Amino acid sequence: RSSWVTGVQTCALPIFKNSSGDANIDRSKWIEMVKALGGSYDKNSGRIDWSNASDFGRIYFPYSSKVYLPKDSSTFFYGFKKHSIYYLENCKIDNVENMESMFANSKIESIDLSKWELNDTLLSDTDKTKNMFASCSDLGLIKTPVGLKTDISGVNNSFKIVKLKKGEPVTVEKENQNLNSSYKINQSGDKNACFHIYHKDKYVGVTFNSNGGDVEAWINHAIVEKGKFIFGTNPKENPKPAGDRKSVV
Repeated sequence: RSSWVTGVQTCALPIFKNSSGDANIDRSKWIEMVKALGGSYDKNSGRIDWSNASDFGRIYFPYSSKVYLPKDSSTFFYGFKKHSIYYLENCKIDNVENMESMFANSKIESIDLSKWELNDTLLSDTDKTKNMFASCSDLGLIKTPVGLKTDISGVNNSFKIVKLKKGEPVTVEKENQNLNSSYKINQSGDKNACFHIYHKDKYVGVTFNSNGGDVEAWINHAIVEKGKFIFGTNPKENPKPAGDRKSVV
């Protein structure tokens, strides 16, 4: 098991290693942990609810080892009142088949899920990814995985919504979108697109142009918190010339 600090004591995060050394989270044990911290679980709806959980500081996932989220990860952080979930982006979702309302009604402020790779089940059955960010009133930034189609609501601020697709220039889908009412992220269900969504009063976007190259950089957009630092990294793939051209000026 791995440990995390609650602020008053050290508790065991319900992560169990198999014979190959990979780690898996058991949903039933996760529910037990949430209930032990003051949260609840509704057997009829299957909803995990962190709303009344307390006496813990931060939740950390292991930074370097592989941790797999459970097949049913619906409502996994529903009602979570902390502003951050540390290293969640490093978790694996290979076996996940349900992420409905995963962060709904939570107080998270920013979340980067761009490393996640959706499997065929999640890409083809969008009922399993709906309402992931419903009623997330404090949310200011989202970086989605490629292919994710879901909903966001309850954020009464102006957001810029940027569409990214490998090999193509950055596209601004919405320049000023209030997200108080429900908004469908990736309405068309493009399985090759991801989205950067950010509160314009707090963040600005940086686009990495091809600079004369024939092939766009990837990922060709980053988000900068005003007055601070780039939220993300430089492109993993630089722009490249096509054919026999040897350099880009």
